[in-house]
Amino acid sequence: MNRYRKIVETMKKEFAADIEAGKEQYVHAVIREIDYEFRKYAEKNRVIDFKKFADNMLRRLRVPATIQTQLSNDLEDMQRKINTLWKEMFETETNTKISDRAITNLLASYQIDFSSIDIGTTIQEEAKRAVNTGTGYNTLRAALQKRNLGFGEIETLSNTAIAMFDNAAHVENAKQAGVMYYLYDGAEHPNTRVFCKEHLDRVYTYTELAAMSNGQGLAVVTSLGGYNCTHYLTALINYVRKEYGEIFNANHFRRAA
Repeated sequence: MNRYRKIVETMKKEFAADIEAGKEQYVHAVIREIDYEFRKYAEKNRVIDFKKFADNMLRRLRVPATIQTQLSNDLEDMQRKINTLWKEMFETETNTKISDRAITNLLASYQIDFSSIDIGTTIQEEAKRAVNTGTGYNTLRAALQKRNLGFGEIETLSNTAIAMFDNAAHVENAKQAGVMYYLYDGAEHPNTRVFCKEHLDRVYTYTELAAMSNGQGLAVVTSLGGYNCTHYLTALINYVRKEYGEIFNANHFRRAA
């Protein structure tokens, strides 16, 4: 693992940790919105009907706007830092001037519409439980504070988007530098998918990777094994492959004349 990959992987881990650290802030923001909706409902209805309240929440309460903005900004900032590192690496190691022509498009392609995350189902579940047990809104509120409220989906989408951008930026820079082969790289762990086990440490071309299917509906070139996959592509500069999908061999690098 070269120093650039070490830096990028450290940045990705720090990003994931920051997302996790923001969980409490996110849940509080959602609860504030639910409180607002409940106050509006209570002002209009002398008798509190939790089932009707849950039905009102069917408008699909979404990720609060302030949280959406923060997440989007953090995501884009991390993407720009990642691309800067890969650009520097390929320019340094290949003596190639890397153009920024495709990076703006890449940034746009790997953003997330956090507003599409639906947290209404969780609210409905707890509201129905409150109806069945005859408890009040305070009990409902306390139960909601203990629930994930869509945060797991935010984590998955955020971490997957960063991983996909990392690979997309890496490959874009590599293509500009004339690199032909890529290593399906990373460590095997207990949760490694069968697809990844089959391809780890093997060498492929961009075209070969693009033709693969990981069964997740995501492109292998950018997502490798799929959602939350921790594996990544490593461009092999001056590598000469002997056969399709060969196990990486350090002796196959072409020596400088």
